[in-house]
Amino acid sequence: MEAVLLDQRLLPKRFKYPPELLRLAELELLFFDPWDTMTGESLEVRMSGLADRYPDRNLVPFARREDNDDVACFEILNDRQIVVLIHDFASPGWEGRREFDSFRERFHIAVEEMFDSSELNRVILPRANAGDLLTKFSINGSYFNAPITVVTSTHVRETLHPVRRNQRGVTRADHHPA
Repeated sequence: MEAVLLDQRLLPKRFKYPPELLRLAELELLFFDPWDTMTGESLEVRMSGLADRYPDRNLVPFARREDNDDVACFEILNDRQIVVLIHDFASPGWEGRREFDSFRERFHIAVEEMFDSSELNRVILPRANAGDLLTKFSINGSYFNAPITVVTSTHVRETLHPVRRNQRGVTRADHHPA
């Protein structure tokens, strides 16, 4: 767990990780697509960057959204600690997305987002590309009716769009790099 979370020396004096996050780290439950719990050096770099970009805020990041610049952070206020969503790299004053009273409340939202139907259309292939998936769908005669995002081992994102029939009844799927 020590390698996952920030060392106490790097944290603000009054800050303490909530027990729920400590338990998730202990169980190595760190990825809730599309949210990824930041660890190690990337966590240190993000904390330093947030401090540079938003010097009026006392932020301790813990997770980032993989499809945009949103970062979930603890914010240390005068009398309490809250959880905030920050749209990183936004101009100061425009970065705030949402506030939560507790880590537990934020965690419930992350789990709901993981099961959101739009996220269920993602296919992760370790050694393939969208063309391989397209071929598989046409050979097997299977069709899909919603866009599918393919993430390959090289982290290239490609989106396959629903099958379409042309005037001759030939079925094809549109293929667009994402």
